[in-house]
Amino acid sequence: GPEVYLEGMNRKYLKIPKGTLPPDSTYCFQLSFSVSAQQAGIGQWTGTATDSTCITVIGRAVVARIRGGKRKVAVDKSFKLDGSLSYDPEKAKENWKELQYIWRCDPADGTGECFTGTAAPVDMTRSVLKVPANALTGGSEYKFTLTVISDVRSRSKAARVYVKVSSSPV
Repeated sequence: GPEVYLEGMNRKYLKIPKGTLPPDSTYCFQLSFSVSAQQAGIGQWTGTATDSTCITVIGRAVVARIRGGKRKVAVDKSFKLDGSLSYDPEKAKENWKELQYIWRCDPADGTGECFTGTAAPVDMTRSVLKVPANALTGGSEYKFTLTVISDVRSRSKAARVYVKVSSSPV
């Protein structure tokens, strides 16, 4: 595996700073100890010992968050669901832009489809889902699922939101 240079070693312990070892990897450490001494009545003696241990660093789950859910919208109005507050706790904040977003829409009752008719296409791969007016059938309820994927790890986390589309103004 990859070699990692660690500072801060002393005779009693090894301190590994947070974020030094990337998640979802196994790291093996080997400690070798040798001593040589002159002892009265025994003379010169030497001793050595070696031990090793392996650890697996487990990454924390990606966090998916949705703003703008659990509401009613009129069928002739557009609306947004915002997943931009989602993040990967294993990455620095400036690297959150590397996350991938996949939105899914399903009728809440499990039958039929979303986005039927002549509505404009909906981009399901951005942090903010923009649903155009008349894209959904009035009087129906839909379940939107956002899956956020870190390009470092294959884990994803889903969050669900229900949007009631009414055929009358809200």
